[in-house]
Amino acid sequence: LWSVEQAAASGAAALKLLVPYHPDADLAAAQRAVAADVLGECRRLDVPLVLEPLFYGLDHRSDREAVVLTTVEHFASTGADLLKLPFPVDPELVTDHEARVAACAAVTERCEQPWAILSGGGGFDVFAEQVAAAADGGGSGFMVGRALWGEAARCGAADRPKVIEQTVLPRWRRLTHTVTAR
Repeated sequence: LWSVEQAAASGAAALKLLVPYHPDADLAAAQRAVAADVLGECRRLDVPLVLEPLFYGLDHRSDREAVVLTTVEHFASTGADLLKLPFPVDPELVTDHEARVAACAAVTERCEQPWAILSGGGGFDVFAEQVAAAADGGGSGFMVGRALWGEAARCGAADRPKVIEQTVLPRWRRLTHTVTAR
């Protein structure tokens, strides 16, 4: 485990803090305090902080929006430079684009800083739809992992350049166009 000071000394341009979080959990206040301490260190060392409060422990999939919005309310006021957030509604339960945009707009209303959507390990096409809804709802962008490059990580080394060229790069262009076109 590195401290903020060690990361800054090694040349880190920014830090990301993942906080597994549920607003009703016994540890919620302690988790917010840890985030505040890390942010204080980031400010002291002039290192931007991406804060990723990621929900867990939903009783029902339909609880997702309330939990995400409450989580945003708890962390938006921290002063983090960027919030990295899950899509605010369950994409299988809420399929209407306008309803998705409204949920993302509710996130934007609560944020004092830019926010980016995370991919959450789902497939690319679902994530691309979420990016569009987030951008239409005031989100600032995306931070993506496996939904973008998963195939490149799973293929053999000999096939990787081809997969990056034919799959990953077109996906990247599609996502960046989605965000910048709005």
